[in-house]
Amino acid sequence: MWKISSSTHDCQGASHQHVCPILPSSTASLRNKKAHLLQHGNSVERSCDANPHRRIVEAKIIETALDVVHQTYIECTNKKDGDALASNLTSVKNTVNTMNTTVGGINSHTTSIGDNIVTKINTLSGKADTTNNAINSVGGNVTTINNTVNNINSKVDNISTNIDNSRTLIINNANLNAANSLRLLIEADLATADSSTPLAIFETPAAKGGYLELVRTIVFETIKNLTGATATQANATLASVDSLLAAGKYKAAYAALRKAYKSAAN
Repeated sequence: MWKISSSTHDCQGASHQHVCPILPSSTASLRNKKAHLLQHGNSVERSCDANPHRRIVEAKIIETALDVVHQTYIECTNKKDGDALASNLTSVKNTVNTMNTTVGGINSHTTSIGDNIVTKINTLSGKADTTNNAINSVGGNVTTINNTVNNINSKVDNISTNIDNSRTLIINNANLNAANSLRLLIEADLATADSSTPLAIFETPAAKGGYLELVRTIVFETIKNLTGATATQANATLASVDSLLAAGKYKAAYAALRKAYKSAAN
């Protein structure tokens, strides 16, 4: 509470009128008005007012009124600030609610996108599984085909081997048959009479495309097989033939082979 001096002076006939100030619009104005009143009260005391107690009472009343006005102003200001704060808080709350709604929408949209992505991934996974199964099936078929081809190749190889063996056998048999046929022809000619005309190819040496050396081999084997002679004895029997061959007397050599053959065969 503001204080006003209560000192008095004995003055005669002094009279002062106090004009109540207009209600101020701020605390600073109230302070200025109160200071004015205090200064006015002191002036009253110094003017030797005839009724100083009356002036003091009036000043106290004004002081009290100003205190009430000041307190009311402070409360009104606080209420105004509180209302502004409440309004701001309401605005913030509304903004937060709006943000929450927006975030909820974003979350819902994000969840929907995520669900769509998961669905598509699952669909792709299913297609990938189907593709893998198809590939595995094709791989199994390829393996079966490869096994079949391998079996065919194995059979072809066996057939080729059999063909080669058959061809070799046929060739060998053909060669054997040819050799046997040729031997039969040679022995038939050796068995004829000495006066008969021999086949010229038998009298011709191999160097000139004939079979004279083969004729000598056949006679040599016949001597060994039929007379029991040793190889040395058979060669000794054919010593005169070898001399004729060395001398180039092929017809005489063949005639000697005829006689040796018939001698061993009789």
